[in-house]
Amino acid sequence: MNAGAAADKVEVLAAEAPWGLNFLLQGVVAGMSKYIDSESALTRVGGNMALYKKLLVKFKDGEYREKLEALITGGDIEGATAMAHTLKGVAANLSLTEVHALSLQIETALKNGGDYASLLPQLTEASEATLAEIDTL
Repeated sequence: MNAGAAADKVEVLAAEAPWGLNFLLQGVVAGMSKYIDSESALTRVGGNMALYKKLLVKFKDGEYREKLEALITGGDIEGATAMAHTLKGVAANLSLTEVHALSLQIETALKNGGDYASLLPQLTEASEATLAEIDTL
């Protein structure tokens, strides 16, 4: 999407947005974030910003990545696979794009005996950036 189209979209959304112009002005709802596709997520929750924020806080408090790493460190590959699957699903439902993509790769690697360890630093980086972005909402 080019800048002009994005600006037009923000203007239209701002006129209709029950969740507030401040959120739109951050560029997140307009789909300009690398880590969160809030436009898609807000569509999923019927435009209910309060519900979306509540779900993001639950995600943040869930410490999914930390639990996944603990299971891997403890050698519980079956548990780690289940946690990667859970993280993948939660991230998909909240449109946390990078976390979703990386958790999918980790789940696949765990299931197939692949190199999941090399993906963990990337998941940590994406998770931290996503959590920082959540804090701005």
